[in-house]
Amino acid sequence: MNRIKFILIISLLLSLFSCVKEEEIYTIPYAYVNFKININGLDSDLTHFSYKTFTEGRTIGESTGFAGLLIFRDSNGDIFAFDLCCPHECSKDVRIVPSDNGEAACPACKRRYIFWTGTGHCDQGGSPLQKYAVYGSTNPGVYHIRNR
Repeated sequence: MNRIKFILIISLLLSLFSCVKEEEIYTIPYAYVNFKININGLDSDLTHFSYKTFTEGRTIGESTGFAGLLIFRDSNGDIFAFDLCCPHECSKDVRIVPSDNGEAACPACKRRYIFWTGTGHCDQGGSPLQKYAVYGSTNPGVYHIRNR
């Protein structure tokens, strides 16, 4: 009987502590993100293994984060979104510069960030690029980029 009570108490404690809300990890100051990509229309030039950058919204209500957005489409067609702010510099005025090889460099600190893997990690260690959530929609080829 004591064993059953012990197991019930442990099960209850585990279930209570496992239901904790996962916190968003910010590598730069928080800024609202709400942006739409349409690879079948306006963004048809966002082909496999290519990127686009945006420093301001294209329509009313769109926001591009802290320093702007880097949108990358990998070779599988998956879309990834990162902030253009270097997490080491944390300045709106210092933006990473992406290249066609799937990497981006910070002009100030010279760190390189690898975005072609979808992670945005720094090749020298340290904080990765701020990543934003990409959601598909009911319209094929339309994606919404938002803070989670």
